[in-house]
Amino acid sequence: MEKNVPAPVLTDMREDWVRAPVPHQDLAVRIAMLRARAARYAVPELDMSGILRFRTRSVVLSPTERALVAELLRRFRALTSREDLLVCLPSKDGDTSNALHLHIMRLRRRIAPLGLVIKTLWNQGYQLGPAGP
Repeated sequence: MEKNVPAPVLTDMREDWVRAPVPHQDLAVRIAMLRARAARYAVPELDMSGILRFRTRSVVLSPTERALVAELLRRFRALTSREDLLVCLPSKDGDTSNALHLHIMRLRRRIAPLGLVIKTLWNQGYQLGPAGP
């Protein structure tokens, strides 16, 4: 880009630009900053075969786990009501309230290595999101 050309208009907060020449260390810092910024907007992906992917990791889910995660992903980082999750459970589970609690407990352990957590919002439901702040 020539020196007298105006800076580009950036429409994505995960985008950055710099005029060349740029010191290697400055470029490395900018790249790290962009990667960290983009990571905050990462969303897990669940494919049709039940593989849940988040960033560089993946895990295979059972059919019930797949249904629960699909519902939680519809509202990623937001509240998913218990009622919406209860319909994901097989009807043979009997006491659905205890069954949901048990499935969520198992699912938490299953997705923890991906860097995902399920938070309980008491008397409301659950929230799927990235681990950490």
